[in-house]
Amino acid sequence: MDPVQERRWRRAMHRYNLLLAAGTTLLWPLMLPAAAAGEKRRRPLLPRLGLRGRPPAYAGGPRPLWMHALSVGEVLSAVPLAELLRRTLAPRPLFFSAATYTGFQMAADRLGTTADAVFYSPYDLLPCVRAAVARVRPALFVLVESDIWPNFLWELHRSSIPAVLVNARLSARSLAGYRRVPSLAGPLFSSFAALCTQSPRDSERFAALGVAPERIVCTGNLKSHAASPRDPGPLLNRIRERVRGRDTRHVLVAGSVHRAEAPVLARAFAGLQKRPGNILFIVAPRDPRRAATFCHRLEKAGLTCRLLSEMADDRLDADVLVVDRMGVLRDLYALGDVAFVGGSLAPLGGHNPLEPAAHGRPLLFGPDMSDFAAIADQLQAAGGGRVVRDAQELQRAAAALLEAPDRAASAGRAARAVFDASTGALEKTVTVIRGLLS
Repeated sequence: MDPVQERRWRRAMHRYNLLLAAGTTLLWPLMLPAAAAGEKRRRPLLPRLGLRGRPPAYAGGPRPLWMHALSVGEVLSAVPLAELLRRTLAPRPLFFSAATYTGFQMAADRLGTTADAVFYSPYDLLPCVRAAVARVRPALFVLVESDIWPNFLWELHRSSIPAVLVNARLSARSLAGYRRVPSLAGPLFSSFAALCTQSPRDSERFAALGVAPERIVCTGNLKSHAASPRDPGPLLNRIRERVRGRDTRHVLVAGSVHRAEAPVLARAFAGLQKRPGNILFIVAPRDPRRAATFCHRLEKAGLTCRLLSEMADDRLDADVLVVDRMGVLRDLYALGDVAFVGGSLAPLGGHNPLEPAAHGRPLLFGPDMSDFAAIADQLQAAGGGRVVRDAQELQRAAAALLEAPDRAASAGRAARAVFDASTGALEKTVTVIRGLLS
């Protein structure tokens, strides 16, 4: 980073911390009761302030690699990368942090035997950030996809610790937002030693923020590897046995569905259930703790529901199976004849369409797939995915696939071809990381 840009960044950081201090002072009386009100906010509070559960202190030897992911989705995409780095870079320690309660739980579960330590990331307050960075003293910081905070990146820069942003994406909306604060956004992204982007479109957008082209590498989407089919576990086999009669019952899997989308799905499912044929709907809410709320909404539309945790050992005869546990959606897509990807009917950016595509399933999604725009465009162009804007369109598109198995199979093959073409991101990303450490 040249001296002029560094001076701009220093001035921008001064303004940022003045605003942060003022906001924290004003809102602190409200923040504490809000944090204490729910487990998701209460559990991370003290660790993120550095008052409990701090990361291990550097004690000599190879300095650790510190990986960070925001929440569940980012953690899951980071798992294969963390596992490969562990094998590739041993005996260098691998530390992993997450920002949210659910992200931390997922990281502890999936990386408990891979990482040397799993902990919460610090809040972007100068004392918290400085204490964490000084304690860990990483050789390299690997940020997965998002959760970009100015004080943290400034402290890494001040401490001469390189950082790399992997699986990086930048939507048109985010680009417009960053362009409103060029004195902060330009130095912020230029502070990364490398940016491993998901698509050429993302590379162009980061370059538009002033990042030097030689620091940008289009490695592809790590979620293609995280979405790869795996051997079914006991739970999936049990569900498969309960669901089928495979030859007489069609299955539509709606994954990562948000609360705002429940009314649309309820109307579409109720309409589909009136058509010829026997259909089972599997619904995986984005937040499994809302499963009972989803059941209530679907039952009001005249559908019978069963929670996954309450599934009996006899044949599943409900209209809808609602998933009330985490970490199984990727496998459940294998049971579907058609998949719907949630977070897309509401303006939420969508969720990973590569998971159903990996199983060769035809996809339906709403109009907002901005977080996965390149993959969604490829799926549509290939004939493996289709946009639906409301309950009526969802009902018609799903019926067209469920009632025409040959058409569904052709669309599924097209989706699988898009998935196959997206592989290789993991190895390319590891190559960049190893280059930064050498």
